[in-house]
Amino acid sequence: MIRYTKAAFQTLLYWWGGINRHLILNSVLYLLFLVALFWAQSKWPIFRVESSTSGLSMLGSLTVFLLVFRMNQSMARNNEATERTDEMFGELDFLIHSVCSFMQGAKEDLLHDLVLNPHRVHSEEEIRIMKLHGELASMVRIHVVRLTIAFGVSCLLYFRILTALADAQGVLEEEDLVQIVFLHSRLQALLYEEEMELVDQYMGISRETDGGAGSEAEYRAETGRFRIAAQCSGLLMRPRKAGNNEEEDCRFVPQSSDIVPPLPKVILSMLVETCHTPLAQKWGYPERVLNLIASISADALDQLTHLSGLIARPVSLAYYQHCRVIVVIFSFMLPLVTEVGEDLIGSIFDNIVFPFVIYW
Repeated sequence: MIRYTKAAFQTLLYWWGGINRHLILNSVLYLLFLVALFWAQSKWPIFRVESSTSGLSMLGSLTVFLLVFRMNQSMARNNEATERTDEMFGELDFLIHSVCSFMQGAKEDLLHDLVLNPHRVHSEEEIRIMKLHGELASMVRIHVVRLTIAFGVSCLLYFRILTALADAQGVLEEEDLVQIVFLHSRLQALLYEEEMELVDQYMGISRETDGGAGSEAEYRAETGRFRIAAQCSGLLMRPRKAGNNEEEDCRFVPQSSDIVPPLPKVILSMLVETCHTPLAQKWGYPERVLNLIASISADALDQLTHLSGLIARPVSLAYYQHCRVIVVIFSFMLPLVTEVGEDLIGSIFDNIVFPFVIYW
């Protein structure tokens, strides 16, 4: 999430996380077109189109309507994603609270036996069992918290992959790779080596080449599809172990031909399995807690599915083309039918500055 100060002037020029870096290239090209057209209209009258402004006003009104509609649609999708994200992590927060509260452990907080029997002395075996139960309960609590945090990190990584799939046909840019490697290192700090091997196997990121000697490698993301191992060179590289300088240990993770599941589902299954461990145990909780765990995990999975759909589900191609065609026609017709006056400064503002600002 991008943190920013609403009243700061720098928010107008914010680069990373903002819209400016996505608009700058097309806006500069449009500015060059405006300057070239203004110079051509000043030199040759053949490029001047004299027409009434009623048609252009109607086209401008339609463009403004589509712009407002698209902005409202974007805010609606953003609000829905925020609401579903809050619900998903609220459910997981309640799962942590429930598991940690229902865990009986060593029952060190139940002092009624000592109150009723103040002269009772616990044997060494009873003390050993109490310590064992307390350690087992603490271990499960730590694992539940650890895997819940790992689930949140995996969601961020998975949504990055979905964005690459929706925007660039799965090809990962350098900026996406930097963020994915950072999140992958966060998962390495939260998961054990056996768990990380499973995560790397279903990471859904492959390194591909066209087979040439001097060809540049390309990183591609796949999720929810059938992956053919023969077309890929491997997944992410294994992390180098401390004190090991051998190159053999940094080879790519082996890959198999199978379906690539969403990464959060893999970690959620680990979390649910950990929550099932204390069921019907003396140090755990009764079996009826299984209904609560199943309900929370099902709700979290449902919210994850809806969030994935918001990212991966494309806008209707007909609607997208309709909007783009209208914007292109309006951007081209506006400077073409605008009259070039005798005042140079006023003509520059009318034919270059105002259309550029509208396009931006």
